[in-house]
Amino acid sequence: MKHTPGPWKVSNSLRHIGKRSVQSIVGDCDGVTSVVVCDMPLEYEPTHAAYPKMMADAYLISCAPDLLSALKAIMDDNADRCGDDGNYFLGYHENICIYCQARAAIAKAEGK
Repeated sequence: MKHTPGPWKVSNSLRHIGKRSVQSIVGDCDGVTSVVVCDMPLEYEPTHAAYPKMMADAYLISCAPDLLSALKAIMDDNADRCGDDGNYFLGYHENICIYCQARAAIAKAEGK
């Protein structure tokens, strides 16, 4: 499975689908054409307390190709490392080494 190549970005304008406003994440398909990678329905007005969190989610999604590329580059230099020796147990899952977490994240992003 191959994703839309980066860079992705949060679009500068809202799209309207029916009565709903959506914030689009767009990717550069071929250097000329932008494609919608995903739409995030805007459940709240910009003045609502939840709006900043929704926009933060949009920016996080938009950097996914950059994060995947950076993680792959890090793992290229550390392919054989693991925390079996008791080191490298930091991060989101404290009982799984960070290199194993990185390999799992790459596999998840690639649909494996």
